[in-house]
Amino acid sequence: IAYVDGTLTVNPAALSVTANDRTKTYGQTVTFAGTEFTASGLQNLETIGSVTLASAGAAPTATVAGSPYAISASNATGGSFDPGNYAITYNDGALAVNPAPLTVTA
Repeated sequence: IAYVDGTLTVNPAALSVTANDRTKTYGQTVTFAGTEFTASGLQNLETIGSVTLASAGAAPTATVAGSPYAISASNATGGSFDPGNYAITYNDGALAVNPAPLTVTA
C-alpha cells in the first residue's frame, strides 16, 4: 500500500458588513462609534470589534435636500475574527436628515 498526501485548500468565507441606517435632525452632528453595523457570514462565533463609518450627512450643515446620504463602511477590525479568513463586502447604509423645527413669532 502506498499512501499519497493530498492537499486541503481553505478558501475565504464570504462576509458582508452593512452600515446601519440612521436619522438626524438638520443642524445636528452625527458621530459614529464604529459599532453601528450588521455583519453576516461570520464563522465559528467570531465577532468584529469595530468598522470605520463615514457620511457626508454627518455634518451639522448637511441639508434635508441632499438626504439621504450614504453611510460608508470599511476597515473591519478587532473582535475575534481574522480579516484574512474572509472575502469582505462592505455595503452602505443611509443617513436621512429631517427638517429642524422652527417657530417664527411676529
